[in-house]
Amino acid sequence: LVTDTLQYVPDQHRTMYVAILSVLVAAAVAGVYANADLKEVFHWKQLDFEYPDEVSRKAAISSGEFVPENNLPLGVEVWKDKLFITVPRWKSGIPASLNYLNISDADKSKSP
Repeated sequence: LVTDTLQYVPDQHRTMYVAILSVLVAAAVAGVYANADLKEVFHWKQLDFEYPDEVSRKAAISSGEFVPENNLPLGVEVWKDKLFITVPRWKSGIPASLNYLNISDADKSKSP
């Protein structure tokens, strides 16, 4: 039922979901560092994936394996030094539904 409903959500609402994700990321990372003030650590306008090279990325986009605008992050969880991000496969073009990045390795001055 939820997946049927969300496929009708207009694309302009994706910005709201990204904003919510930013808040969730900040809250999750702050939960790990209980003594730190709540602050935004990472921010994404759009979710992207790391490919071996630009040719592979463009091939994934042209084949429909990766559709950047369909990647809607909905879940965030911190475990040790990893930030897990879930991306439901409600639409096509989602290369991975469970993703993570190393918090300790990420450059905090920009989007990972």
